[in-house]
Amino acid sequence: MDEIVDLVKQWYSNPKYWVRQGKCYPDTVMLNIDSMVKDKVVLDLGCFFPSTEMAAALFADRWVAIDFLPEVIDRCKALKHPSFTYVEFLVMDMMDLKFQDETFDTVLDFSSGDQMPEESYNKAIGEACRVLKKGGHFLIAYSSRECFKVKEEYGNFGYSKFYTAKEIGLKLKNVGFFEITHYKHKLGRAGVKAKKSKDWVKAV
Repeated sequence: MDEIVDLVKQWYSNPKYWVRQGKCYPDTVMLNIDSMVKDKVVLDLGCFFPSTEMAAALFADRWVAIDFLPEVIDRCKALKHPSFTYVEFLVMDMMDLKFQDETFDTVLDFSSGDQMPEESYNKAIGEACRVLKKGGHFLIAYSSRECFKVKEEYGNFGYSKFYTAKEIGLKLKNVGFFEITHYKHKLGRAGVKAKKSKDWVKAV
């Protein structure tokens, strides 16, 4: 894990990548403002360069953006974008969310999970489900094995693993999601939107 943290830090600290990445799809397609953001309580897991916050946060009732690196949160705050009036930037680990059960209407993971070991990401998905309200939505943009022909390295958007739509769908079903909708993109990133079951029960 330390090796991954070091590699991610190197990538984040490179000015080449501390810009809008232009990765507008499938993020913007899934993140419909009216249904997913407007008057909602939103959590963004791993904000990095806060393009999503710039575009959508002002429509939310409350918007929380987290990252496990203090350097990232400091740089986000320093940008002083007008939309950030509506954003709480917090240093936090997505495997250990410091929020009560069923706090958020919408949770976002726009490629942060791609940089985590498999076991760690499974924990993060479980935490996302826990803090979502029943009936709330979890939106994931991920690197797709069905789109990428060659595995990219950390320097190219920080991807370390890839999923098929079936694999990511199964992960979500295993922790209590249903109504799973898939979004494909030929440039390598795919998306999935899932709804938390109203019958969800916290594991003991």
